[in-house]
Amino acid sequence: EIYYYSLLTTGTVLAFLLFKKGKKQFIALAILLAITLVKELITSQLPRENYKLSFLTTDIFNLLEYTLFSIYFIISCRNIMLKKWVKLSIPLFVIFGAYTSVFIYQFREVPVLNIDLEGFLLLIIYTHLLYNLEIDDNKSIYMHADFWIAIGVMIFFGGAFVFIGLLPIILEQDSVRALSEYGKILQILNYIFYNSIIIGVIWGIRNKKYLMV
Repeated sequence: EIYYYSLLTTGTVLAFLLFKKGKKQFIALAILLAITLVKELITSQLPRENYKLSFLTTDIFNLLEYTLFSIYFIISCRNIMLKKWVKLSIPLFVIFGAYTSVFIYQFREVPVLNIDLEGFLLLIIYTHLLYNLEIDDNKSIYMHADFWIAIGVMIFFGGAFVFIGLLPIILEQDSVRALSEYGKILQILNYIFYNSIIIGVIWGIRNKKYLMV
């Protein structure tokens, strides 16, 4: 847990420093990582019987996470039409997520539909970002901040999309084992995800020419 919290704290500080250097999109990452840290600290202190509050924080976080990743993309992307579609998707996703959380899941279980929809949309958005990076012939693509951020998003949400989509089926067979495996897989994906973001932010600090805005 200490290593995980250290990742989130480091990422938050570095992203904020990059924002202070004039790279506006990184404020979205700084806020997201800070919110993630607070959310993880809160949920780690909740008693197991208080599952409803735990699911409530997950539902709210899901809406904020999609919003902030979309804002990062909107600032970074040069495709005007796609930027408009992503802007439109934010309120639509929030409305959909709030509806399913209140009327379908009722904060009693993992909001599978919300998480899968978020993952699906972010996979599309960040695949576009990855394949439309401006590359300097004199520098490796691995030195591009958005390369690492896009890779992190695609690995995390791709893995989560598949596993969480299967979670209801697995829960019916063995709920205890399913939740245990879910926690392990999510932890691995989280480490890959946040390490990728930190690597991207570090390259962003070192290579000003490779930032799109």
